[in-house]
Amino acid sequence: MKLNRKAIVAAAIIASAASFSAPSAFAAGADSFSDVPKDHWAYEALDYLAKEGVVDGYTDGTFEGNRTMSRYEMAAIVYKACQNENISIGGRAVLDKLRAEYDAEIKQLNTRVDKVEKDVEDIKKFGVHGFFRAQYDVDNNGGVNNNKRFLMELQGFYKVNDNWTARYQQEYNARYTDDSRSAYVDDNGKVVADPAADAIGSSNGVQRLWVEGTADNGNWVNIGRAWRGLGFQNQFIGTQTDGIQAGINLGGLQASPFVLRNTNTTRTKSATAYGLQIQGPVGHNFDITAAVAGVRSENKDNEGTSYNVGFATNVAKNLRLIAEYQRIGNDSNKNGASWEARVNYKGTDLQDKGSFGMFARYLKTGEVRGLLDSGDDEWGSLDRNSRMWILGASYVPAKNIEWTTLVEFGKRGIHSADTTTRNMFRTQVDFHF
Repeated sequence: MKLNRKAIVAAAIIASAASFSAPSAFAAGADSFSDVPKDHWAYEALDYLAKEGVVDGYTDGTFEGNRTMSRYEMAAIVYKACQNENISIGGRAVLDKLRAEYDAEIKQLNTRVDKVEKDVEDIKKFGVHGFFRAQYDVDNNGGVNNNKRFLMELQGFYKVNDNWTARYQQEYNARYTDDSRSAYVDDNGKVVADPAADAIGSSNGVQRLWVEGTADNGNWVNIGRAWRGLGFQNQFIGTQTDGIQAGINLGGLQASPFVLRNTNTTRTKSATAYGLQIQGPVGHNFDITAAVAGVRSENKDNEGTSYNVGFATNVAKNLRLIAEYQRIGNDSNKNGASWEARVNYKGTDLQDKGSFGMFARYLKTGEVRGLLDSGDDEWGSLDRNSRMWILGASYVPAKNIEWTTLVEFGKRGIHSADTTTRNMFRTQVDFHF
């Protein structure tokens, strides 16, 4: 059965006039429908009903009063009108009769709405985000450790319940130059290709799987294989690890106990690090980080106690100073001390076109880089046993797009007889989604 929309609206207006306690609210306001002129006999009532949410128009802002209306559309109007609490006794009687007439349609509409809401909640349980990177390097180290490449990183999640989320991370690393393999410095100080890192870096499979648990008090835990970082600059640990890490809220500071095992045994024997980090603000403008850890390894020479300390503070408007020092106890050559200082000016916001940031960074690294000999290598820009300056800037030319350029210069092999110069230029564009 089809009903004339204009007749239905007339009935709705009569019901509304009898039902709502404030007929004086039928005052002309902003046009609710572009095709209903102000001199139309139903203009004021339609404008009021639209603002009350009883009558809906179309996405183009029209009402289309001459179009026929289905029983389902009428049922929706009756249902919305019944939700108003300011209804007189006579108005309630009219609406009850209309609701009884369209009861079957209203029930079907409610069933459809419930299903849509459930589908929306199910969709919210899944999510994928990541970025695509186009990167170009000029590096006097030659082909080894070269990072001219296209990189895509995906990170997905499934929300198990309100407290637990399962996550995965996938990377595809497409290098577009010859002999541009990952590399490392072996025990003799020679730079050699790292086939294990290549296999991971260029894989199109899932590299990392873990679960995260969170509590209402801010505590958290993650378990599995994940990229994890410790310290302000991820120098103490900044790599893929297997294990468990937690966060305990101490009322501002956060304690983070961990038991983590390295996954790349090409450079070093299998090793497990265990310890505790404390990090967070200790004042209005002063943050600290402090960590202590031990290592158990198949190679007993790699065992020892290590620590990392640092601070961060704003020294001026938009100017932030970060300083950090660490000593790695599993360095048999006793050259395991590393330290760095960094100054950041402003910073980018992917949602803010035109935002930018700059930084200057100086660091000196020991012969062992990081707790598991795998501190954050900044995508190949940092080396162990080196002294470097890094200057860079980032800019957001458009929403979700970030352009970063940096230069690095300094010395490599500073704790050996074979000291070399490192000069590198890098520019890259990240497209986030």
